[in-house]
Amino acid sequence: MYQPDNMVGELQRDIQLLAQGEVDGVEVEYFDPHTWKSATILCTLPRDQGLSLSKVRVVGITDKTKAWGYDMRPRRIQGYRCTRFTFKTEMDGRPQQPLFELVRPRR
Repeated sequence: MYQPDNMVGELQRDIQLLAQGEVDGVEVEYFDPHTWKSATILCTLPRDQGLSLSKVRVVGITDKTKAWGYDMRPRRIQGYRCTRFTFKTEMDGRPQQPLFELVRPRR
């Protein structure tokens, strides 16, 4: 685990802006048991404008809160993937490489 004690220098954060037409919200359709009809809920992050939505229909979820939570996780992954953190370490740099580079099959 990387902490300020392991880092040499400062933690740097690089944010890329969303491209035009990129999805900035999710509209979730779920079954409302009170009205016996389909209902929709908007899943957006605080900075989202909700102009370009992807539409998702969930099956088996009948609660508004669960429908919101079901699609907020992928929305957060999608929304925050533009943020990249970089830092330098002294001796701990080797473990942060991808696993397939560390483990190579024997021939």
